[in-house]
Amino acid sequence: MNIEEEHEENEKENSETEVDDTSSRQKKSGLVASEAWKYFTKDVNFKENKKATCNLCGAIYVCSAGSTSNLKKHIKKKHSEKEQHQELITNIFNKEQPWKYDNDVMKNNLYKWIINNQHSFTVVEEPEFIILIQSLCPTAELISADTVKRSIMDLYISNKDQIQELLMEIPGKISFTTDIWTSPSTKAFLAITAHYVDKNWKLQNLLIDFVQIFGQHTGENIKNTFVSALQNLCIHTKVLGITTDNASNNLMFINALSNWMKENDIFFDKNNHFRCFAHVINISVQNALNPLKSNLSQLRQLIIKIQHSPQRLEKLSANCRLYNIDDLKPIQDVPTRVVEK
Repeated sequence: MNIEEEHEENEKENSETEVDDTSSRQKKSGLVASEAWKYFTKDVNFKENKKATCNLCGAIYVCSAGSTSNLKKHIKKKHSEKEQHQELITNIFNKEQPWKYDNDVMKNNLYKWIINNQHSFTVVEEPEFIILIQSLCPTAELISADTVKRSIMDLYISNKDQIQELLMEIPGKISFTTDIWTSPSTKAFLAITAHYVDKNWKLQNLLIDFVQIFGQHTGENIKNTFVSALQNLCIHTKVLGITTDNASNNLMFINALSNWMKENDIFFDKNNHFRCFAHVINISVQNALNPLKSNLSQLRQLIIKIQHSPQRLEKLSANCRLYNIDDLKPIQDVPTRVVEK
């Protein structure tokens, strides 16, 4: 007896009925219980009376012990071809749900998650993480921190090759922005961003390297780090201009780079060094604030005292609420940075 015949035999003409909730019949039917609720609405007192109403004809059924087999039987028999443009309801109930776990997809998404959120490679070996993955898919292939590291380095090399190919195909030259950044672990890095016009005459911006700087941040050292990064991508002959902040070591960097370009017969005009406009404005603002230096110093000390005292912070919040003003935390100013909250 096939599924349709079994449903025909067991279908009850009474609009309010109950069916046995047995796991054997559910397995035999191969149906998905959740599909029934697309066509039925639970009674407001469903927890007590277990009644559900068909959205298509108004028939009322009872779901004993949580079973929905009688609901699905009703839909198949009475409303199997309600509209031709809709998929057959019998097909919806009978087909298997398409889901297949792909371990490669999981690993690639895992690597992206680790990279984008700056997680440690060892996160994959933490017990809670393993429990999470196994709860999502018990057959998931677990990987070690060493495997994660190797795979991410392989991704880096692959992306580097793609970037190199892309930049080498650019018909014109490339401008660059550099910035020295210190990590939370106090390691210094030089971020290098490329700016260019692509084949479709659209301006593109691409972070091409984020390389650690060792030693003093002298102009010569910055030059060596910058040139090495460009040579790795075979674009050291395509430099048009460079934008940096106004630190004195960047002026020395441009001079050292200009000399290196001449020694290697590569055209580069050091007048194509552009100072970051935001830094120029900041210098102007700092000079304008000089007459207020003593007042700013007192304000800065007050903010520091409030920030380092939970009691003072609590009292400040209480006064903000008392006078119905926004409860904002005091921020210490940084002369070289625009702080936004």
